[in-house]
Amino acid sequence: MHPLDGSFLKLRRANEHLQVINDLIQGFLKRKPYRIVNDFIGQGQTRECLLRLEQVEEIPLDLPLIIGDVCNNLRSALDHLLWQLLLLSDPSFNGIVFFPICDTESSFKKNRTLEYIKGLSDAQRTAIESLQPYKTRNTALSFLRDVNNSDKHRLIQVIVEVAKVKRIRITANPTKALLHVPMPPAIRIQRINNTKIENGTILARIPLNRFSRGTQVNVKSNATVEFAFKGSKTANGQIIETAINAMLSEVSRTITYFESEFANSGVSKFKWSFQDSPLLQ
Repeated sequence: MHPLDGSFLKLRRANEHLQVINDLIQGFLKRKPYRIVNDFIGQGQTRECLLRLEQVEEIPLDLPLIIGDVCNNLRSALDHLLWQLLLLSDPSFNGIVFFPICDTESSFKKNRTLEYIKGLSDAQRTAIESLQPYKTRNTALSFLRDVNNSDKHRLIQVIVEVAKVKRIRITANPTKALLHVPMPPAIRIQRINNTKIENGTILARIPLNRFSRGTQVNVKSNATVEFAFKGSKTANGQIIETAINAMLSEVSRTITYFESEFANSGVSKFKWSFQDSPLLQ
């Protein structure tokens, strides 16, 4: 068995969970759990149409649980990697293993962090530091750390949906209007995108003042819905599919970065292969 088998098996398991997440989301959206309703209001000189999103079905209860499983497997894959690196230096090693993920140099240099990697060679410690978010400017590992900590120690990861109005079509019938005026050449629509979905959430405001009173205005629209993290320090507001694929790719890159360490120690070439291309479309 190759020393990295454990890490990549964890990675593969996370990838399998991603497919389940994809199936849950696609199945949920196919059931059309949301609808847009038009609310025509008039107050004084202000007349407008509000596009509101109504939710008619709750998100699957399993979704946050499976997301937690993905992050747990990815976090464990990094710890398995560090364990094997420490065994290279000391085959009898049996201490605490915790792969550091730090956003600043000062947090990486703390005694507690350095304690976890003190058994590594200078080159290995330098390599681990080079993969830290504050070095790579890639926040994927920071997302992983915070979402995983939230899932394990505080709350099951809370998910909110965000919506974006995709298309709005306006038609008007002025036959019953008190005064016939031409159709406005341009209507400024206030789109309220990427907002948390709750029953009655306003997605857009369409001013109607430029239509003559009595004009029958029809508005047809649709919206796209995505799922985002909430509550985690660095991942808050990040679209789940995008963030998890970024985590998966960065963990895979981190593990394969150290493959040569084991090849140089006489261990046969690692037998697994992993593609970084996103699984969620």
